[in-house]
Amino acid sequence: MSRKLRFAYALAIFASVHTSAHAGEQQLWRYPCDVYMSSACFRLPIAMEVTYKVPADFGVYTVSSSGEELISAYVGTAPNLRGGTPTLTLDSTNATLTGFLDKKNGLNTVDIFVVSKQKGGVTVHFFGTYSSNKREAVAEILMGIRACQTRGKEDLWCPRESPWGEAVSKWIVADSH
Repeated sequence: MSRKLRFAYALAIFASVHTSAHAGEQQLWRYPCDVYMSSACFRLPIAMEVTYKVPADFGVYTVSSSGEELISAYVGTAPNLRGGTPTLTLDSTNATLTGFLDKKNGLNTVDIFVVSKQKGGVTVHFFGTYSSNKREAVAEILMGIRACQTRGKEDLWCPRESPWGEAVSKWIVADSH
C-alpha cells in the first residue's frame, strides 16, 4: 500500500473517531448494541466508557464521559419503580419503555424503565441526574436502548436498531424540560 493511501486511511479513521456530532446527528439507535444486559442493550457513544458492578443480587452499569458519571442502569428483579404519570411511553413487541423527566434546582433527572413482556423477564432501570449542558450526552446514551429477548437459557436476541431511539433522543433534548 502506498504511503499516500495509508495516510488517507489513517486520516479517515482519525476523523471518524474524533469528529463531534450532536445527539440527533449520531443516530446511535441505527447501530447494533455493544453493551448487553439480560433483557436490554444499548450502543455506547464514542469516547464514553461503561463500568459494571454487582453490589448484591442485581447489577449496575454506569456510563461515564471524561470521568463524569452520566447515566446508570439497574438490572434486576426488584427495581425502584416510580409513581406518577410518565412523560414518555413507548411500546415494542418485546417490552414497554416508560420515561420520567424532571427538573429541580437547575438539574435534570431522568428515569427510564424497560419492562420485558417475557415471563420472568428482568426490568432495566436507567437513571441519572445531570446539568442542562450534559443533555445531549445523556441523549446519546439513551437513544440506543432496545429491549432484548432470551431464547433458551443462553441465547439473547436484540434488534439491530432501536425502535425507540429517535423518540427517546427528542424527548431528552427537548427544551421544554
